[in-house]
Amino acid sequence: MVKKIWNKEVGKVIGILLVYFFAGAAAGVLFSNLAYPFSGNEGQMMGAYLAESIKKQQVSSGEYLRYIIWHRGIRFIFLLLSGLMSVGRIIAACSFLGVGFVTGAAFSISLLQYGFKGMWVLLGAGVLQNICFTVSMVLVAAKIYMGNGTLLKNTDKKLQEYMVTGIIAAIIYGIGILLEAYAAPVFLSWILSLC
Repeated sequence: MVKKIWNKEVGKVIGILLVYFFAGAAAGVLFSNLAYPFSGNEGQMMGAYLAESIKKQQVSSGEYLRYIIWHRGIRFIFLLLSGLMSVGRIIAACSFLGVGFVTGAAFSISLLQYGFKGMWVLLGAGVLQNICFTVSMVLVAAKIYMGNGTLLKNTDKKLQEYMVTGIIAAIIYGIGILLEAYAAPVFLSWILSLC
């Protein structure tokens, strides 16, 4: 069973996706280091306000859940549907470049603004859900890469495998959304109380 899930092709595809991710992260770090001296204090004020609101638990979980479902869910659905198009590989690559860019920029800016305390807060705010988001994105992107944009042209078996993978990835992504809405604010509040 493990041989069916993991083979050399899957390892190669995950390696390619990691290269895209780390290239995006390097670009994000570079961008934030170049742009930071020219930025105002807007990000610091918003970050401090959000951290204080979460600490005092003034953010409504239901409202936050709706926001997350809309903003995170639409991206995942787009990635999932891109697997059925001939440009699926390009979209998957751009997704990993974009996620890498945002991750690199966020870590760099938090380090520049708040030092190592900012890095711990950023990790605390995102570690739970990002594990789920990453696993689901890798599952879908690996299938997209292996399908090579020909899922609709191939046999029903490949399309069925892609749909099953998509459903599993959607469940994992949904768990990540719930973790971000309900567990991450509590976890972040705990980390903020330690800092």
